[in-house]
Amino acid sequence: MMNSVRTYGSCLLLASSSLAAGLHAQALAPAGTGVSLAVAGIGGAMQSDLSGSMNASTSVAPRLEASFGATPRLGVLAAWSRQSVTIDEEAFDIASLDLGLRYTGFVGRVWRPFADVGMARRAFRYEAPQLIRATTLAPWGAVGFMRRSTGPLGVEVALTAASSTFDQFTVDDVVSTLQPVQTRFLGARVGVRYWID
Repeated sequence: MMNSVRTYGSCLLLASSSLAAGLHAQALAPAGTGVSLAVAGIGGAMQSDLSGSMNASTSVAPRLEASFGATPRLGVLAAWSRQSVTIDEEAFDIASLDLGLRYTGFVGRVWRPFADVGMARRAFRYEAPQLIRATTLAPWGAVGFMRRSTGPLGVEVALTAASSTFDQFTVDDVVSTLQPVQTRFLGARVGVRYWID
C-alpha cells in the first residue's frame, strides 16, 4: 500500500514539474537578436534658445529605425526623424540621424525594459527667404519598454531626450556668422517593431 502511495506521489510530482516547465517555456519570448525594423511616432516639447530668447513648441514627427541585436542584451541601432522647431514665430526643420547602443533587460520576457544612448548628426534648415543650414553632432538617449510575445511583431514605448547646439551656418551655401541656436527636446515615442530572425 505504501509503495503504491509513493509511486502515485512520485508520478504526481513529475507531472507537476513537467507542466510547470511547459508553462514556463510557453511564457518565454524570442531573445530579440538579429535585425529588426521599427516605425514610431515621436512627440514632445521642443525648446529653442536664440541669443537668450527662449521659445517653446510641440513637435510630432515620424521616426524610422533599423537595429541589430548582437546578443540578447546588447545591440546597435540607426534611426532617422525630422522635427519642426519654432524660433521667433518662424518654423525650422531639424532632421536627425541617430546612431546608438541599446541595452535590453529581462531577456525572454514578454515585457522588456531597454535603454538607448548615442550620438546624432542633426541638420538645421530654414528656407525663407534665404536657405539657412547648419549641422552638428549631439547626444541623445531614451528609456522605455518593448513587448514581444512569440511572433515577429512587437510594440514599444519610450521617453526620449536630446540636446544640440548649432553654431556654424551657411546662407545660400555661403559660410555666415549667425547667432548660435540651442535646442532641447523632451518627449515620448510609440511604435511597432518587426524582427527578422
